[in-house]
Amino acid sequence: MRLFARRFTVQERLGVQIADTLVALMQPHGVAVHLEAEHLCTQMRGVREEHSKTVISFWRGGYVEEPEMRREFLEEVRSRNPWS
Repeated sequence: MRLFARRFTVQERLGVQIADTLVALMQPHGVAVHLEAEHLCTQMRGVREEHSKTVISFWRGGYVEEPEMRREFLEEVRSRNPWS
């Protein structure tokens, strides 16, 4: 993630790059990437929301085909979420 995050990017592109790279390097049955980020652009200009966050998930392989896998993954993410 740090490799891609060093570049100027948007959260959506970052998630796609991470998911696709994991698939290419590891050839797993499935990949799930879940990103939660505070966007400085919403804090410093525009709407000026101080505690706004954006959440987005990306699915590859088995996670695309199996809704139960996605549900289980998201439940695990929510149980460990330090932002909650």
